Amino acid sequence: MLNLLNEEQQQIAKDKLVQMIDDFLAQNKHIYVVLEPELNDEIKHIFMRLNADYSEPFLLFDTQFEQVGPRIAQLGINQKFDNWIIEKAFFERWTALFVTNETVQLDTFVQQIAYLCNAITFEHLPVIFRCYTPTILNEWLGALQQDKLSQSALGCCSEIIYAGDIPGNIGYSQFDQNSDLTIKIKNLLTNEESIKIPPNSPSSTSENEVHTHSTKWLITENQQASLQQARMKYVVHKIRQEILLTMEQPSLEEIIEIHKQIIHIINLCFQNRILDTFLMSVLVKLYFNNIENWNIHQNQITIILQQIDKPARERLEQIAELLE
Repeated sequence: MLNLLNEEQQQIAKDKLVQMIDDFLAQNKHIYVVLEPELNDEIKHIFMRLNADYSEPFLLFDTQFEQVGPRIAQLGINQKFDNWIIEKAFFERWTALFVTNETVQLDTFVQQIAYLCNAITFEHLPVIFRCYTPTILNEWLGALQQDKLSQSALGCCSEIIYAGDIPGNIGYSQFDQNSDLTIKIKNLLTNEESIKIPPNSPSSTSENEVHTHSTKWLITENQQASLQQARMKYVVHKIRQEILLTMEQPSLEEIIEIHKQIIHIINLCFQNRILDTFLMSVLVKLYFNNIENWNIHQNQITIILQQIDKPARERLEQIAELLE
């Protein structure tokens, strides 16, 4: 969503990212990109077109992961590939950058990511999810830190960088010498930082509730909650992207305000058991297309939404009729 910024702001953000990458490479660190495989045809063919090396998707519980698993490559080796990551993939949230020490090679890193993806619930059901994408990674890292599992999950990494919800923002996660993880939100345009998860966060799960073994663990309640939060943020991001692309050069203030309003409506959806992504999108569009009438009929809309014994689609149809 970098294209929502003006040209000067876009260039500043890209230059700051390039500087971060150059600084890591100057310290003889390795930077790996973990790319979504199926979101865009360009991603599917990028390695062949640019002659870049990458790892094949690793198998997890079944061959299904072969279709949804990430492609992993290294920065600092193929300049054309590096340029594509910076220009196309990073700010479109198709990838996260994982920074490791010089002793870590590609196969070691791939094994570590396989460990991160390879999870089972307390009911011993396999979970295959895109924990390496920004929306999920942002929540998952926090949950791992609270459960004191961040080091076992990503012990080979010193930093993890991914695009944030607001254009120009990045998530910046860093391990210190004591293996504690600090998660920051940094604005590339202003250099402002805020800490999301401080070091030594208290664990919300007792030690005997956490089970790890080889390449899988049992997901704790805390981690399950983080994935629910990640899904909510994914829906917010997807719907916000659709709305903003219909607007001509919205200001950053307008983007933030729209983001807050979408979060409010999506929260209403989750609270009232409207969990279908399409129906969530419909309700958000009903709101934005009828803000004045929505505010007038706020109480009636709330009553309709709370009728959870009725199908979600029927409730949305009632709200649409009311707003008309």
